[in-house]
Amino acid sequence: GATGPLARPHPPPRGGSGPGPPMPWSSSRRTFGRVRAAVENRQLRPYGFLGTTGIISDQRWVNKTLSADWLNRLERDVRPGLHATLAVGTQYNSSDVSDASAYGEGLPSTPNPTVSSAAARLGFETSQRVVTAGIFGQGMIGLRDRYFLTLGARVDGNSAFGRDFGLQTYPKASLSWVASDESFWRPSQG
Repeated sequence: GATGPLARPHPPPRGGSGPGPPMPWSSSRRTFGRVRAAVENRQLRPYGFLGTTGIISDQRWVNKTLSADWLNRLERDVRPGLHATLAVGTQYNSSDVSDASAYGEGLPSTPNPTVSSAAARLGFETSQRVVTAGIFGQGMIGLRDRYFLTLGARVDGNSAFGRDFGLQTYPKASLSWVASDESFWRPSQG
């Protein structure tokens, strides 16, 4: 069965959000969160189990995640039939993962052996922190709620790719047309 951190309750994930300015043509949203997940996996074959001298292993894994997001939007009717939207924001995510494992053979015949009490011991540990952060912006123009032009870009950095990779830009552009709103479109066409 599970022991250690799984046997104890963890605090719930923490986070929050807040509204933006009270202007009818703008909005702002801020969101943040923090999550901690942990697992302890312990296996024991005591001294004398199936003729062995005893084997024990213990693994402890922890992941801590932090996220933050800020989005700002402006929406305006530029003139009748022409609507414009501008959105800009930033995002941040970090994940800290650590994993420590210990293994031992040759246990004493005591009732509560530990890895440290084993005659032969091995230990392993890994740790990794990955951070992704970026900014983004998007503009959209809508004509008569039928024709739309969207342009945008985001610039991200990610520590998993190393320091030499730097920031990357991801542009986007799209044109769309709602053909079903045209007068030639028959309702039977869907």
